[in-house]
Amino acid sequence: MASTYLLLSLLMFFISFGCSCVPEQNPTPDPLKAHRSRIREKTRFKGFYWLEHGLERSIMRNIRKEEREEPPLRTERVVNVDSYGAIGDGITDDTEAFAKAWNEACSSSFPQAVLLVPEDRKYLLRPIAFNGACVSHITVLIKGTLIASSNRSLWDDGNVRHWILFDGVRNLVVKGGGTISGNGQIWWRNSCKINKTLPCTGAPTAMTFSSCRDLKVENLRFKDSQKAHVSFEGCTNVAVSKLLISAPGNSPNTDGIHVAETKNMIITECVIRTGDDCISIVSGSRNVKGMNIVCGPGHGISIGSLGANNTVASVRTW
Repeated sequence: MASTYLLLSLLMFFISFGCSCVPEQNPTPDPLKAHRSRIREKTRFKGFYWLEHGLERSIMRNIRKEEREEPPLRTERVVNVDSYGAIGDGITDDTEAFAKAWNEACSSSFPQAVLLVPEDRKYLLRPIAFNGACVSHITVLIKGTLIASSNRSLWDDGNVRHWILFDGVRNLVVKGGGTISGNGQIWWRNSCKINKTLPCTGAPTAMTFSSCRDLKVENLRFKDSQKAHVSFEGCTNVAVSKLLISAPGNSPNTDGIHVAETKNMIITECVIRTGDDCISIVSGSRNVKGMNIVCGPGHGISIGSLGANNTVASVRTW
């Protein structure tokens, strides 16, 4: 009798909880929930999409604004490269005219001097150095296009590292909405990274700032540099913003921004698409800050080439 009672009790227990043993059925899909899920998926990368495309549009607006703005004519000394013999047809060598215009602006007794590169013109340049120290605070207003010579033999004098060099200039601003074109294709074809049968040789950086202090570089387009596009070496107090830098993804050693031995630097709102590092930071650099950088193609932001050959290097960022 007791065993019968126990059997009936167990049977009632399994009957009362039998629903937990039945496989759960899939609920009927909720169309509203599915729609919300699709919306979330579409907007998952909305922030990054704006950063890439919205930032590029913003930079282009600033560049076009720079192109439209007229240079000051009364409170500053304006030195137009055309007034010193520059032709601006993309064929004639304008290097000497640029050197003369720079010397005039750099030695000006005005507190501010503007070196003007007019828009809608193309200036062909050999390797050129703009040296300080200058009497005036200098603004280089690049509205047109600077084009590097395709004649590689022009760099055979032993200084292959530079195309356009600003050296030892204080209180310098370089801007204007123009384009710096490195004409790098001829250099890439002769690179040992492209053609393994060739010896490895150097190539120039499109624009280098060496030992400059209180420097601002903004609203410019760099394209197809021979090697790195813009380099800062031994500079102090540097602000870089709103640069568009581009080269093919397979172009060798075309770093976007290279930083060496430089301190107190901020890089903001730049779009960099190159064949190497978007930003490379090497030994001796301190207090380097980057914000709102769009990178790719490229190798990202890197602390590059440190410790090679058992050397010791130091980089501090914040």
